[in-house]
Amino acid sequence: PFPNNWDIAKKIGDTACCEENWIRYSVVNVIESLKNKDLKLVIDCGIDDFFLNVNRELHKKLLDRKIEHDYTERPGGHTGEYWGKTIDYQLLAFSLFFNAVEPQKK
Repeated sequence: PFPNNWDIAKKIGDTACCEENWIRYSVVNVIESLKNKDLKLVIDCGIDDFFLNVNRELHKKLLDRKIEHDYTERPGGHTGEYWGKTIDYQLLAFSLFFNAVEPQKK
């Protein structure tokens, strides 16, 4: 939904000539190729963030496809202040993931 941001068009082409790339590389469409537990997914977004609706759409699609993920909305926007408040939660999620013990196979 942000074709004019972050020089994305320089990498995958603009939406006029290369619409298929925008569809193929959009996160919400990549979900179609995922199976549950292929990835450890964590989505954390402020309720004043311009990405909020995109994240909500992604969350809904993950739920519909029964793909496990962590989803959090909390007060704040797309700012360093928000990230500063959430970094401890992100680090905890990474720590739990990377320190998880694989179950023994029988």
